[in-house]
Amino acid sequence: MREIQFTVPSDASYEDYYTINWNGSAVLQHLYAPNGADILKLEKQPIWDYFKWGFVYISFNPVGLASQYGLDGLGLWKVQMNTIDLTAPSLYIPDGFHVSMHRYEYMSTIVTIAAGENYTLNLPPVPNWYTGTSDLFRINATSSQVDVSPALLDYSYGGISYAYAYAYSYWRPYNQTIVIKNLGVSQLSIEIRSFIEVFRLIDYQANAHGLNFTIDSEVFDSAISGYYLSLDITKATPWRLTTLYTPNGTRADALFRIIKNETMDDYYMLSVVYGVYRVGFDPYLTWNALENDIYGTWNLTFRELGDLGSGIPPTFYEFDGKVDGKDLSLFLLCFKGLAGPDWRIGDLGGGMPPVFFAYDGKVDGKDLSLFLMCFKGQGP
Repeated sequence: MREIQFTVPSDASYEDYYTINWNGSAVLQHLYAPNGADILKLEKQPIWDYFKWGFVYISFNPVGLASQYGLDGLGLWKVQMNTIDLTAPSLYIPDGFHVSMHRYEYMSTIVTIAAGENYTLNLPPVPNWYTGTSDLFRINATSSQVDVSPALLDYSYGGISYAYAYAYSYWRPYNQTIVIKNLGVSQLSIEIRSFIEVFRLIDYQANAHGLNFTIDSEVFDSAISGYYLSLDITKATPWRLTTLYTPNGTRADALFRIIKNETMDDYYMLSVVYGVYRVGFDPYLTWNALENDIYGTWNLTFRELGDLGSGIPPTFYEFDGKVDGKDLSLFLLCFKGLAGPDWRIGDLGGGMPPVFFAYDGKVDGKDLSLFLMCFKGQGP
């Protein structure tokens, strides 16, 4: 049995979510609130997305979850679990990088359960992928008709609309083996649907100026492109400035595709998220824009603030890891409005006094003063 303890401070609110990561896939055994009550043993209440068990992590809102059971979420919580697969990697790393692909595994089945009887199923395993959170586990029966365990009830509803009776319940499993019990006095035929997030790590090669990774047909299956959620490049410390390049050398954040047909133009933009600790993109949108060109070696390039390019003549985005006269000439193009669509790279900050990274959507005297600090080796 593994146990994790943490304290929710007295100033925590309903907006505070906590995520705890670990190595090895684990199933939840006990979740003790600050008053000592085991949430898993209490009468089930709708938790409204306040809790997610990802087998290699837990993400939940202690104040919101406790309130659903009439408890105070402030204070010491204890999470106890049993490890079932030591090979499953953590999604958190203390150093280096992770490159990971995330998608859904869909399952749908119809079963008949006799009154008072159980039906047991397992979350679908996917070879070479690891099971994460269950983002949707739905049964077309209310929580008064069925019980699902080990799971918490997300929410349940039913009624009649236009003479049609409907009933649904949504659950948050915390074990990969699930038991559904018919609570009624008659036979029940139900449909079970689930979207289970699965993930896998992708090998990468890092160097002083960035890292490379390869997307192949095992990592991305175009036949189920709509099930893909994200490709994430993460690290434990803040990124320097980064730029992502596709296998054909195109900057991913500038990639788009327009398909003209008789009725409309379809516009696809590869949406790249350049976060503090994560750089990621949507593989489905990427497939729409690139099709088979998604396959191959991708490159994430690091650069220093003020490094706008290099070469003779100087060219934007040809980063060389330093800020010199070539960057100055490129910055002046941005400053004078002569850089075309590349002008945004000259927006280094804003405010008064000028502050790095306080981007204001323009290149003016504030950016000039910030650039000169970089040019003199005084940048962040």
